Amino acid sequence: MTPSKVSSDKCTRTSKGSDVGLGRALKMPLDAYAMNEVRAGLDKFAAGRDVVPLTRENLVTAIRVMSEAIKSVNQRVIDTTSTGQFVVVNHPVIEMIDQGIDALADLDRGKTHSALKAASHQPNRALTTAQRKRDETLLATVVIVRNKYGFRTFRQAATFLAGRMRQRGHMRNGNRYTAMTFVQLRDYYVKLNKSRY
Repeated sequence: MTPSKVSSDKCTRTSKGSDVGLGRALKMPLDAYAMNEVRAGLDKFAAGRDVVPLTRENLVTAIRVMSEAIKSVNQRVIDTTSTGQFVVVNHPVIEMIDQGIDALADLDRGKTHSALKAASHQPNRALTTAQRKRDETLLATVVIVRNKYGFRTFRQAATFLAGRMRQRGHMRNGNRYTAMTFVQLRDYYVKLNKSRY
């Protein structure tokens, strides 16, 4: 962590660009102050939009807004200079977040940090996070159906649910749902030790 100086009697610049005296900031409950700063920064970034598209630039900006907003209230004073300035260091987790921001930004420069490289050795590498969440939701739905209608087995509930989903025209990766769709999903995640079903 690199120490930095903050004046004890001058203003500090906040994420939304307004000058807030340090004294005023210290009088506010720190958590509330940080959340106000986060909200103001995100509102400014959203600029009235109902949806902000997921792009690398937008992701970097959003994380940076949140990091900057909570940074000042999580800094630790380690010394005071002869001129009355505080010497502070950032919270180690915020330091890590800032490193992550830089690593994301470096992707546009052709530099890939080791933490952002694809884990090609993982057995479920072909599935995106969104797909895994979808599968987890499907498996949870089978259990809900089983409990609601009193089916004795997972497969019976899966058969019932698959029929309903076919009636509604739902597909998974271009294929119609069958009981085996859910059974294979369950077995796949059990094999990965990632299923509660």
